[in-house]
Amino acid sequence: MTPPERCKKPLQYSCLTLPWKQLRSHPDIGDWVVNADNSPALIACADTGNDISNFAILIHEQVEAVWCWLNGVKEEDVTRFDQEFFKQQELGKVPENAEPGHEKGCPYAFGHFLAEQVERYIVAAFQMTWNQHEDNCEKVE
Repeated sequence: MTPPERCKKPLQYSCLTLPWKQLRSHPDIGDWVVNADNSPALIACADTGNDISNFAILIHEQVEAVWCWLNGVKEEDVTRFDQEFFKQQELGKVPENAEPGHEKGCPYAFGHFLAEQVERYIVAAFQMTWNQHEDNCEKVE
């Protein structure tokens, strides 16, 4: 991995917890938007009603966005892949509980895997089970 040239200013981005339907990536519960150089600009997650779960999702999205930036995976390729995945899911061709980052051909599969491992660590470190976290994620409205 060859990191991109450093921005003129240090990497900076904002993190927000928003109502689910305000996420650009809806029906997904985590999202990120990039600057012109593909560096993260905005990291967002849907409000699960639980601050630990929200924090874990935001950490996941940060890891994934920075991994994509450092590895040259463009946000538009991620969005295109995710939109097609959710379209196939709506048609019943992909299981309801599947995630785009786990699918064969996903351009950010390793970034998602890495981000999920960090998310799992955060959930456990804050003394929540993964099942509790998943339950919180399922409650998103």
